[in-house]
Amino acid sequence: MYFNQARTTVLFVSLSLCACAAPVPVRHPEAIGRSAQMERETHCLETRCQHFTRQCEQLIAPLCSDCLAGCLGSGSASACSEVCGCNCHLNCAEGNGLQCFTAAYTFRLPNSRDERLAGACASALARDQRCHERSIEGDCDVIGRIERPEHASIYDCIARTACGTALTCTVPPPSSLGDDLCAAERRRCAETGANVLCGDANRDYYNNMGPWLDADALAALRSCLDAPECQPLHACVSAWMHVTYAATP
Repeated sequence: MYFNQARTTVLFVSLSLCACAAPVPVRHPEAIGRSAQMERETHCLETRCQHFTRQCEQLIAPLCSDCLAGCLGSGSASACSEVCGCNCHLNCAEGNGLQCFTAAYTFRLPNSRDERLAGACASALARDQRCHERSIEGDCDVIGRIERPEHASIYDCIARTACGTALTCTVPPPSSLGDDLCAAERRRCAETGANVLCGDANRDYYNNMGPWLDADALAALRSCLDAPECQPLHACVSAWMHVTYAATP
C-alpha cells in the first residue's frame, strides 16, 4: 500500500485478553468473502452473563467479608445474610447473556497470491531501499495476497520514479472503511468512551486503505463490524492488522 500524501501512523489496537475465571473458548471457523480465501476464527473468552456474574462476585465478596468482620465480635453475623446471600449466578443459558463479551480472533491469509502484484511491489521496495526512502506500507508477500491485482501498476510507477523525485503515482480515492469502523466503535464503546478507531489519523488510515484491498481481505476486515461489544470489535481489527499490514518486517 502506498499513500502519495504525508504518511500517517496508525495506532494498532493492543488489548490484553485476560480471561475471566475458567472461561471456555469457543472456536468458530468462518469463511469470509465470496471465494472464502481469508478465514477468521473467533474464540469467545467470556459471555455477557459470565462477565456480569464475575463482576457481581468481585463486588459482593469484599462486602460480605467486611460485614462478617464487623459483626462476628458482636455475635450478630446473621445480619450479614442479606449481603452474603446475594445470588450472583445468573441464568447463562438463555437470552443475550450468551452473547460474547470478551473475544480473541485469528485471521488466516489466503494460500495463493498474485505474482504480478507481488513482483511489482518487490520492484518498488527495491527502489525504496536503493533510494533510502520508504513509500511502501506492508510486506510484498502479504500485499500479493490481500491487495487488488490492478494496483500493480501503482507499484510499477513507484519503481520507475527516480531517487529524490516526488512520487506522483495516482492512488485510488478514499473509501468509507474508516468511517464505518468509527461508527461501529461509537455504537459498541459508548459506555467506555474508547476512541481508538475514531482518532483522525486512524480513521483516515483505514479510509485510505479500503480501496487497496481485494474483495476477500476487505470482507474479512468488515466482518469485524458485526462484533457485539467494544472489546471484540477492537480485538477483531487488531487481529486482522496483525496478519496484514502490521506484519511488515
